[in-house]
Amino acid sequence: NNSLPKGTDVYPFMKEPSFFKDLEPYPFACELIQKLMEDGHEVFIATASLEESIMDKYASFKKHFPQVKFEQILMIKRKDLLQGDILLDDAIRISGKDS
Repeated sequence: NNSLPKGTDVYPFMKEPSFFKDLEPYPFACELIQKLMEDGHEVFIATASLEESIMDKYASFKKHFPQVKFEQILMIKRKDLLQGDILLDDAIRISGKDS
């Protein structure tokens, strides 16, 4: 919801049904993923998810990134365990085992 005051705790909203399903991706995210795949890069989507939001997040990914297969979507909190050449993340910081 864009009308929330700055500094509002968003975590309660993230547990609401359809919160993630109704979110739009960042501008150019769909085009970027498509371009990376066309250029031959192996692309995975890794997302830290609340248990309540897993199905809505998956539905959102299938809607906005239909070219990404089920096995390329990873529900994972510990992104510090991932290996790859590039990690794009919408979080301010990436959580590790001590987070």
